Amino acid sequence: MMRLQRRIGLLLLIALIAAPTTLSAQDDGISIVGSAVMQPVMNALIDASGAQPALDSTISITGTSTGINLFCLGQADIAMTTRAMDAGEASACAGVGVEFLELLAGYNTVAFIGHPEDAFAECLTIGQLRTAFAPSSSEQIINWTQIGVELPFQDLSIYSPGADSLPYNLLPSIINTDGVRSDAQLLNDDAAVIEMVSQTPGALGVVSV
Repeated sequence: MMRLQRRIGLLLLIALIAAPTTLSAQDDGISIVGSAVMQPVMNALIDASGAQPALDSTISITGTSTGINLFCLGQADIAMTTRAMDAGEASACAGVGVEFLELLAGYNTVAFIGHPEDAFAECLTIGQLRTAFAPSSSEQIINWTQIGVELPFQDLSIYSPGADSLPYNLLPSIINTDGVRSDAQLLNDDAAVIEMVSQTPGALGVVSV
């Protein structure tokens, strides 16, 4: 089976200094926002802190970009992200007096898989993967020729584990989109995706590694 792997860093942005009028933790509680992918890591860090009494923290799953925006507005103390902050976001933080520490918490890897006989799908670019999976491609990009003129006239079908899965939640950060196409076929788990892709010419799937 064709397999193309992509690795992505998991980051924590921790506020060091914030403008007094926007500091979210004035009541000694810790406000945490960001990617669902990072929540298990964050929970483990909180548990491992050994703080007594236990840390008063709240975690809100907002996605990476929204989490960073809230963080830079001084509305959160920690942002859990699947990418580094870009220059515009860093400028927004500086504009309201938020200084931060960026920590790499770990890596995760996903694989894009295709039908065993679809040799044409072995060397896809990030741009082509974006075209295949982007929200704007829903009901629009339905044939491989629409992904690249050099690709064959072959029906395209997209598969992923469910919306609460690691691959599904990492996809937007990997291909730089705001989400995943709504007509992607969401299956129970990685094994189900692998089985369906292996049986479907023209299929493209994403699974965890």
